[in-house]
Amino acid sequence: MATDMNRHIWEGWTVGMFISELAPIVEMIMTGQSWRRPFTSKAELADWCRENQPFYKKRIPAVKITISQKCTTSNDTDMDIVNLISTTCSCDKQTAQEYLEAEVRHLQELQELSDLREDDLYMACSNLGIEDDYVEYFINRVAMA
Repeated sequence: MATDMNRHIWEGWTVGMFISELAPIVEMIMTGQSWRRPFTSKAELADWCRENQPFYKKRIPAVKITISQKCTTSNDTDMDIVNLISTTCSCDKQTAQEYLEAEVRHLQELQELSDLREDDLYMACSNLGIEDDYVEYFINRVAMA
């Protein structure tokens, strides 16, 4: 079932307006371009949407569902990698997420210096104790910067 973007929610605000306000911020969070760590669950995303949507502080399921669908692919991959890191380093998921973000920042810094090499991507996988199959993930994360 398609989301009705023109459905009125509150004082002239529609579902589409709430989504257009929140989606760019969620994208920044999920790609590591924010001080806030990426969402780790749909419930966490729903709470954040409710707290950060303008004016109206009740849950709007259509907003959460649409934004969740937009970021599900990268979030699922992030969670897969975080779970793998957590397992290999015997640490909690928050620590694993911090390790992942540190590696991504390092690769982005190398790219900014025009010094990023293919070996660096494989080294990031090795540093985190994950398979080389995840090199494509790092390529995508660095490309988004």
